Amino acid sequence: GVDSSTIERRVQELLALVSLEGVGRRRISQLSGGQRQRVATARALALEPKLFLLDEPLSALDANLREELQIELRLLQQKLEITTVVVTHDQREAMTMSDVVVVMRAGRVEQVGAPLEVYRRPATAFVARFIGTTNLLEGERGSGVVRVAGRDFRVESPIESADGKVLLSVRPEDARMEFEGRSPTNALPGRIVFERDLGELSQWYVDCGLSDNIIVNSPGRSERHLEQGSDVSIFFPPEACVPVAP
Repeated sequence: GVDSSTIERRVQELLALVSLEGVGRRRISQLSGGQRQRVATARALALEPKLFLLDEPLSALDANLREELQIELRLLQQKLEITTVVVTHDQREAMTMSDVVVVMRAGRVEQVGAPLEVYRRPATAFVARFIGTTNLLEGERGSGVVRVAGRDFRVESPIESADGKVLLSVRPEDARMEFEGRSPTNALPGRIVFERDLGELSQWYVDCGLSDNIIVNSPGRSERHLEQGSDVSIFFPPEACVPVAP
């Protein structure tokens, strides 16, 4: 058998691994939610697994603690070099903790790739909506351009469409607000209907006459001259217009 001193030493090693030094004698009821999650992680690691499965590991925690533990678990996984599968509905969690993201819908794989690849080049509208926030523009393929709401859009990515219908995904941080008429192509006129100030960025909702408002992210308060009701033009850079499957 294994003597008690060896067991105690192993317990202390695992507690140190998950940043819980000094709490080994506490009852589980005396631990916070984050500490309990660390205990569960230590218990799993005690088995020295070849494969580590985390099924919605942080869903019960508040947002700030969840983000803190995402980073801790990622660093722990890198340190131990254990192949880890994380099941999550939290897009930020997937982007933070993964080398490879597998996006599934109704039991079927929609796309597999590196986190930034899936974010920047979503294959389908579902992936574009699920991984981050996006603007989806419905258009029709023209002669070298895509027609969106009667305006020409140049697109750098190849377009495949059997019926001529095209769906473009444009991330809010890539769209830009300009004065009406400055950009003859890849632009739509609109009116600001709402502003959300998130501190590190301002998020503008603009009615361009489409089925959904266009969302534009601007750093901090870089658009101080604008307000709700202002008429603007939204420019969508060609390299940011990504054709996606419906």
